[in-house]
Amino acid sequence: MERRTEAAKIIDELAKSFPKAFSSDPSRIRPLAVGVKEMLFQRYRISPERIVLALRYYTGSRAYLRAIVEGAVRVDLEGAPAGIVTTHHVEHARRRLAEITGNHSELLDAPRAGAAPRAPSIVRHSVNERSSVKRVEAQRQTASRPLGLADLKRAAVARRAAAQQIGS
Repeated sequence: MERRTEAAKIIDELAKSFPKAFSSDPSRIRPLAVGVKEMLFQRYRISPERIVLALRYYTGSRAYLRAIVEGAVRVDLEGAPAGIVTTHHVEHARRRLAEITGNHSELLDAPRAGAAPRAPSIVRHSVNERSSVKRVEAQRQTASRPLGLADLKRAAVARRAAAQQIGS
């Protein structure tokens, strides 16, 4: 419990120093830029161990994991856009959230009975083919609304259906 209390204090300090990147209010938490730890090492005057501890608790919180939605904008320490959340990060956040909540039904591969598979938004045929991923990410940036849970579930069903077709 001591480490959690220390992490909470550091997170509060970070929220005061960088209010556009960190928040103690779960509804205002935004995905952080990849490499924010190194940015903090350079700009913040506490030990690297304490920064790592705080980031581990902050990015492992339910509120942060729920903020990781495909296409969401990541922010740097000043709150400026610094990349987009990718499918890989969304899947990792879903797995972590399922582990935390103990709800492993989200991880099952079988689609629900009666659920009609939809066309996949991303199909990766090889590791080197990135054009479709970039195109979809560009579309996500200009989308009129953020993705919801239903959108993510439809995309997962479509990916599984496409994977089954490729594997057959």
